[in-house]
Amino acid sequence: MNPRIYLYKITFLNQPFWYWGVHKEKKFNEPYMGSPVTNKKYWDIYTPLKEIVEVFDYTDDGWSEAIQREREIILHDLDEPLCLNTGCVSHNSLKVNRDCVKEYWSHPENRASHSEKMKEYWSLKENRESQSRKMKEVYKDNLDARKKMSQIAKNLWKNGEHRKKMSGNHKSFSRFNPNKLTDEEVQRRINLIKGSKIDLQAYGWVEKVSKLLGISNTRVRVFFESHWKDAAPYKRKSKTP
Repeated sequence: MNPRIYLYKITFLNQPFWYWGVHKEKKFNEPYMGSPVTNKKYWDIYTPLKEIVEVFDYTDDGWSEAIQREREIILHDLDEPLCLNTGCVSHNSLKVNRDCVKEYWSHPENRASHSEKMKEYWSLKENRESQSRKMKEVYKDNLDARKKMSQIAKNLWKNGEHRKKMSGNHKSFSRFNPNKLTDEEVQRRINLIKGSKIDLQAYGWVEKVSKLLGISNTRVRVFFESHWKDAAPYKRKSKTP
C-alpha cells in the first residue's frame, strides 16, 4: 500500500492529555507517535495512543492542506490546559509566551535596553501628542471602556498587597529618586559638567546644567545633592524675616 500524509491525534492511556500533529510517511504504516519537544516527558511517563483523524493526497498540495488543517485545529486548542501542543507556526500558547516574557525581562541588559528605547520614544513631543490623541479617541465616546478601567483601578486599590507594591514601586522609580541612575550615567553626567565651562559658584548655574544634561532644574539639584562630591555649588541664601 502507498504511504500517506495524515493528521493525527495522540492521547494517553487513562490520562486526559492530547496532542495534534501531521505526518508524511516514507512507507505505509511506519511506526510514528509524534515528535514533541517541550512536553516530551508525557510520552516517557504515560502510554501514548495514536488516532489517524484525516488523510490527505500524497502530493505537495496535500501536504500544504494537511499543515493548514493542523494549524486550524491547534489554534483552536492552543490554550486548553490539557493540550500538549505549545505552538503552531508563528503562534505560541499563552503559557509559552508568558515564559518567554519572564525569561526576557529576567536579564538586566534587556530591561536597560527597553528603558532607553522608551525614554527616547517619550522624549519626542510628537510621540507624546500622538499617544494622547489615541487615548482620547478610545475614551471619548466609549463610556463602557471608561467605566471598566475605573472599576479595575478601584478594585486594585482595595487590595492591600497592591497598594503596598505600588508604594514600593513609587519609591523605587520616582523621578526624584537618584538611585534609579546607573553608575555609568552618573559618571557621564559628572564628566559633562566638569568638561563644561559652567561656573558652579555663580548664580544661574542650575539652569545652565539643566540645559546641558537635558533634565529639569529640580532634578539637577537632586543629582548634585546625591552624587556631587566636589565643592558644593553656589546656593542662594534664603532671606530671613
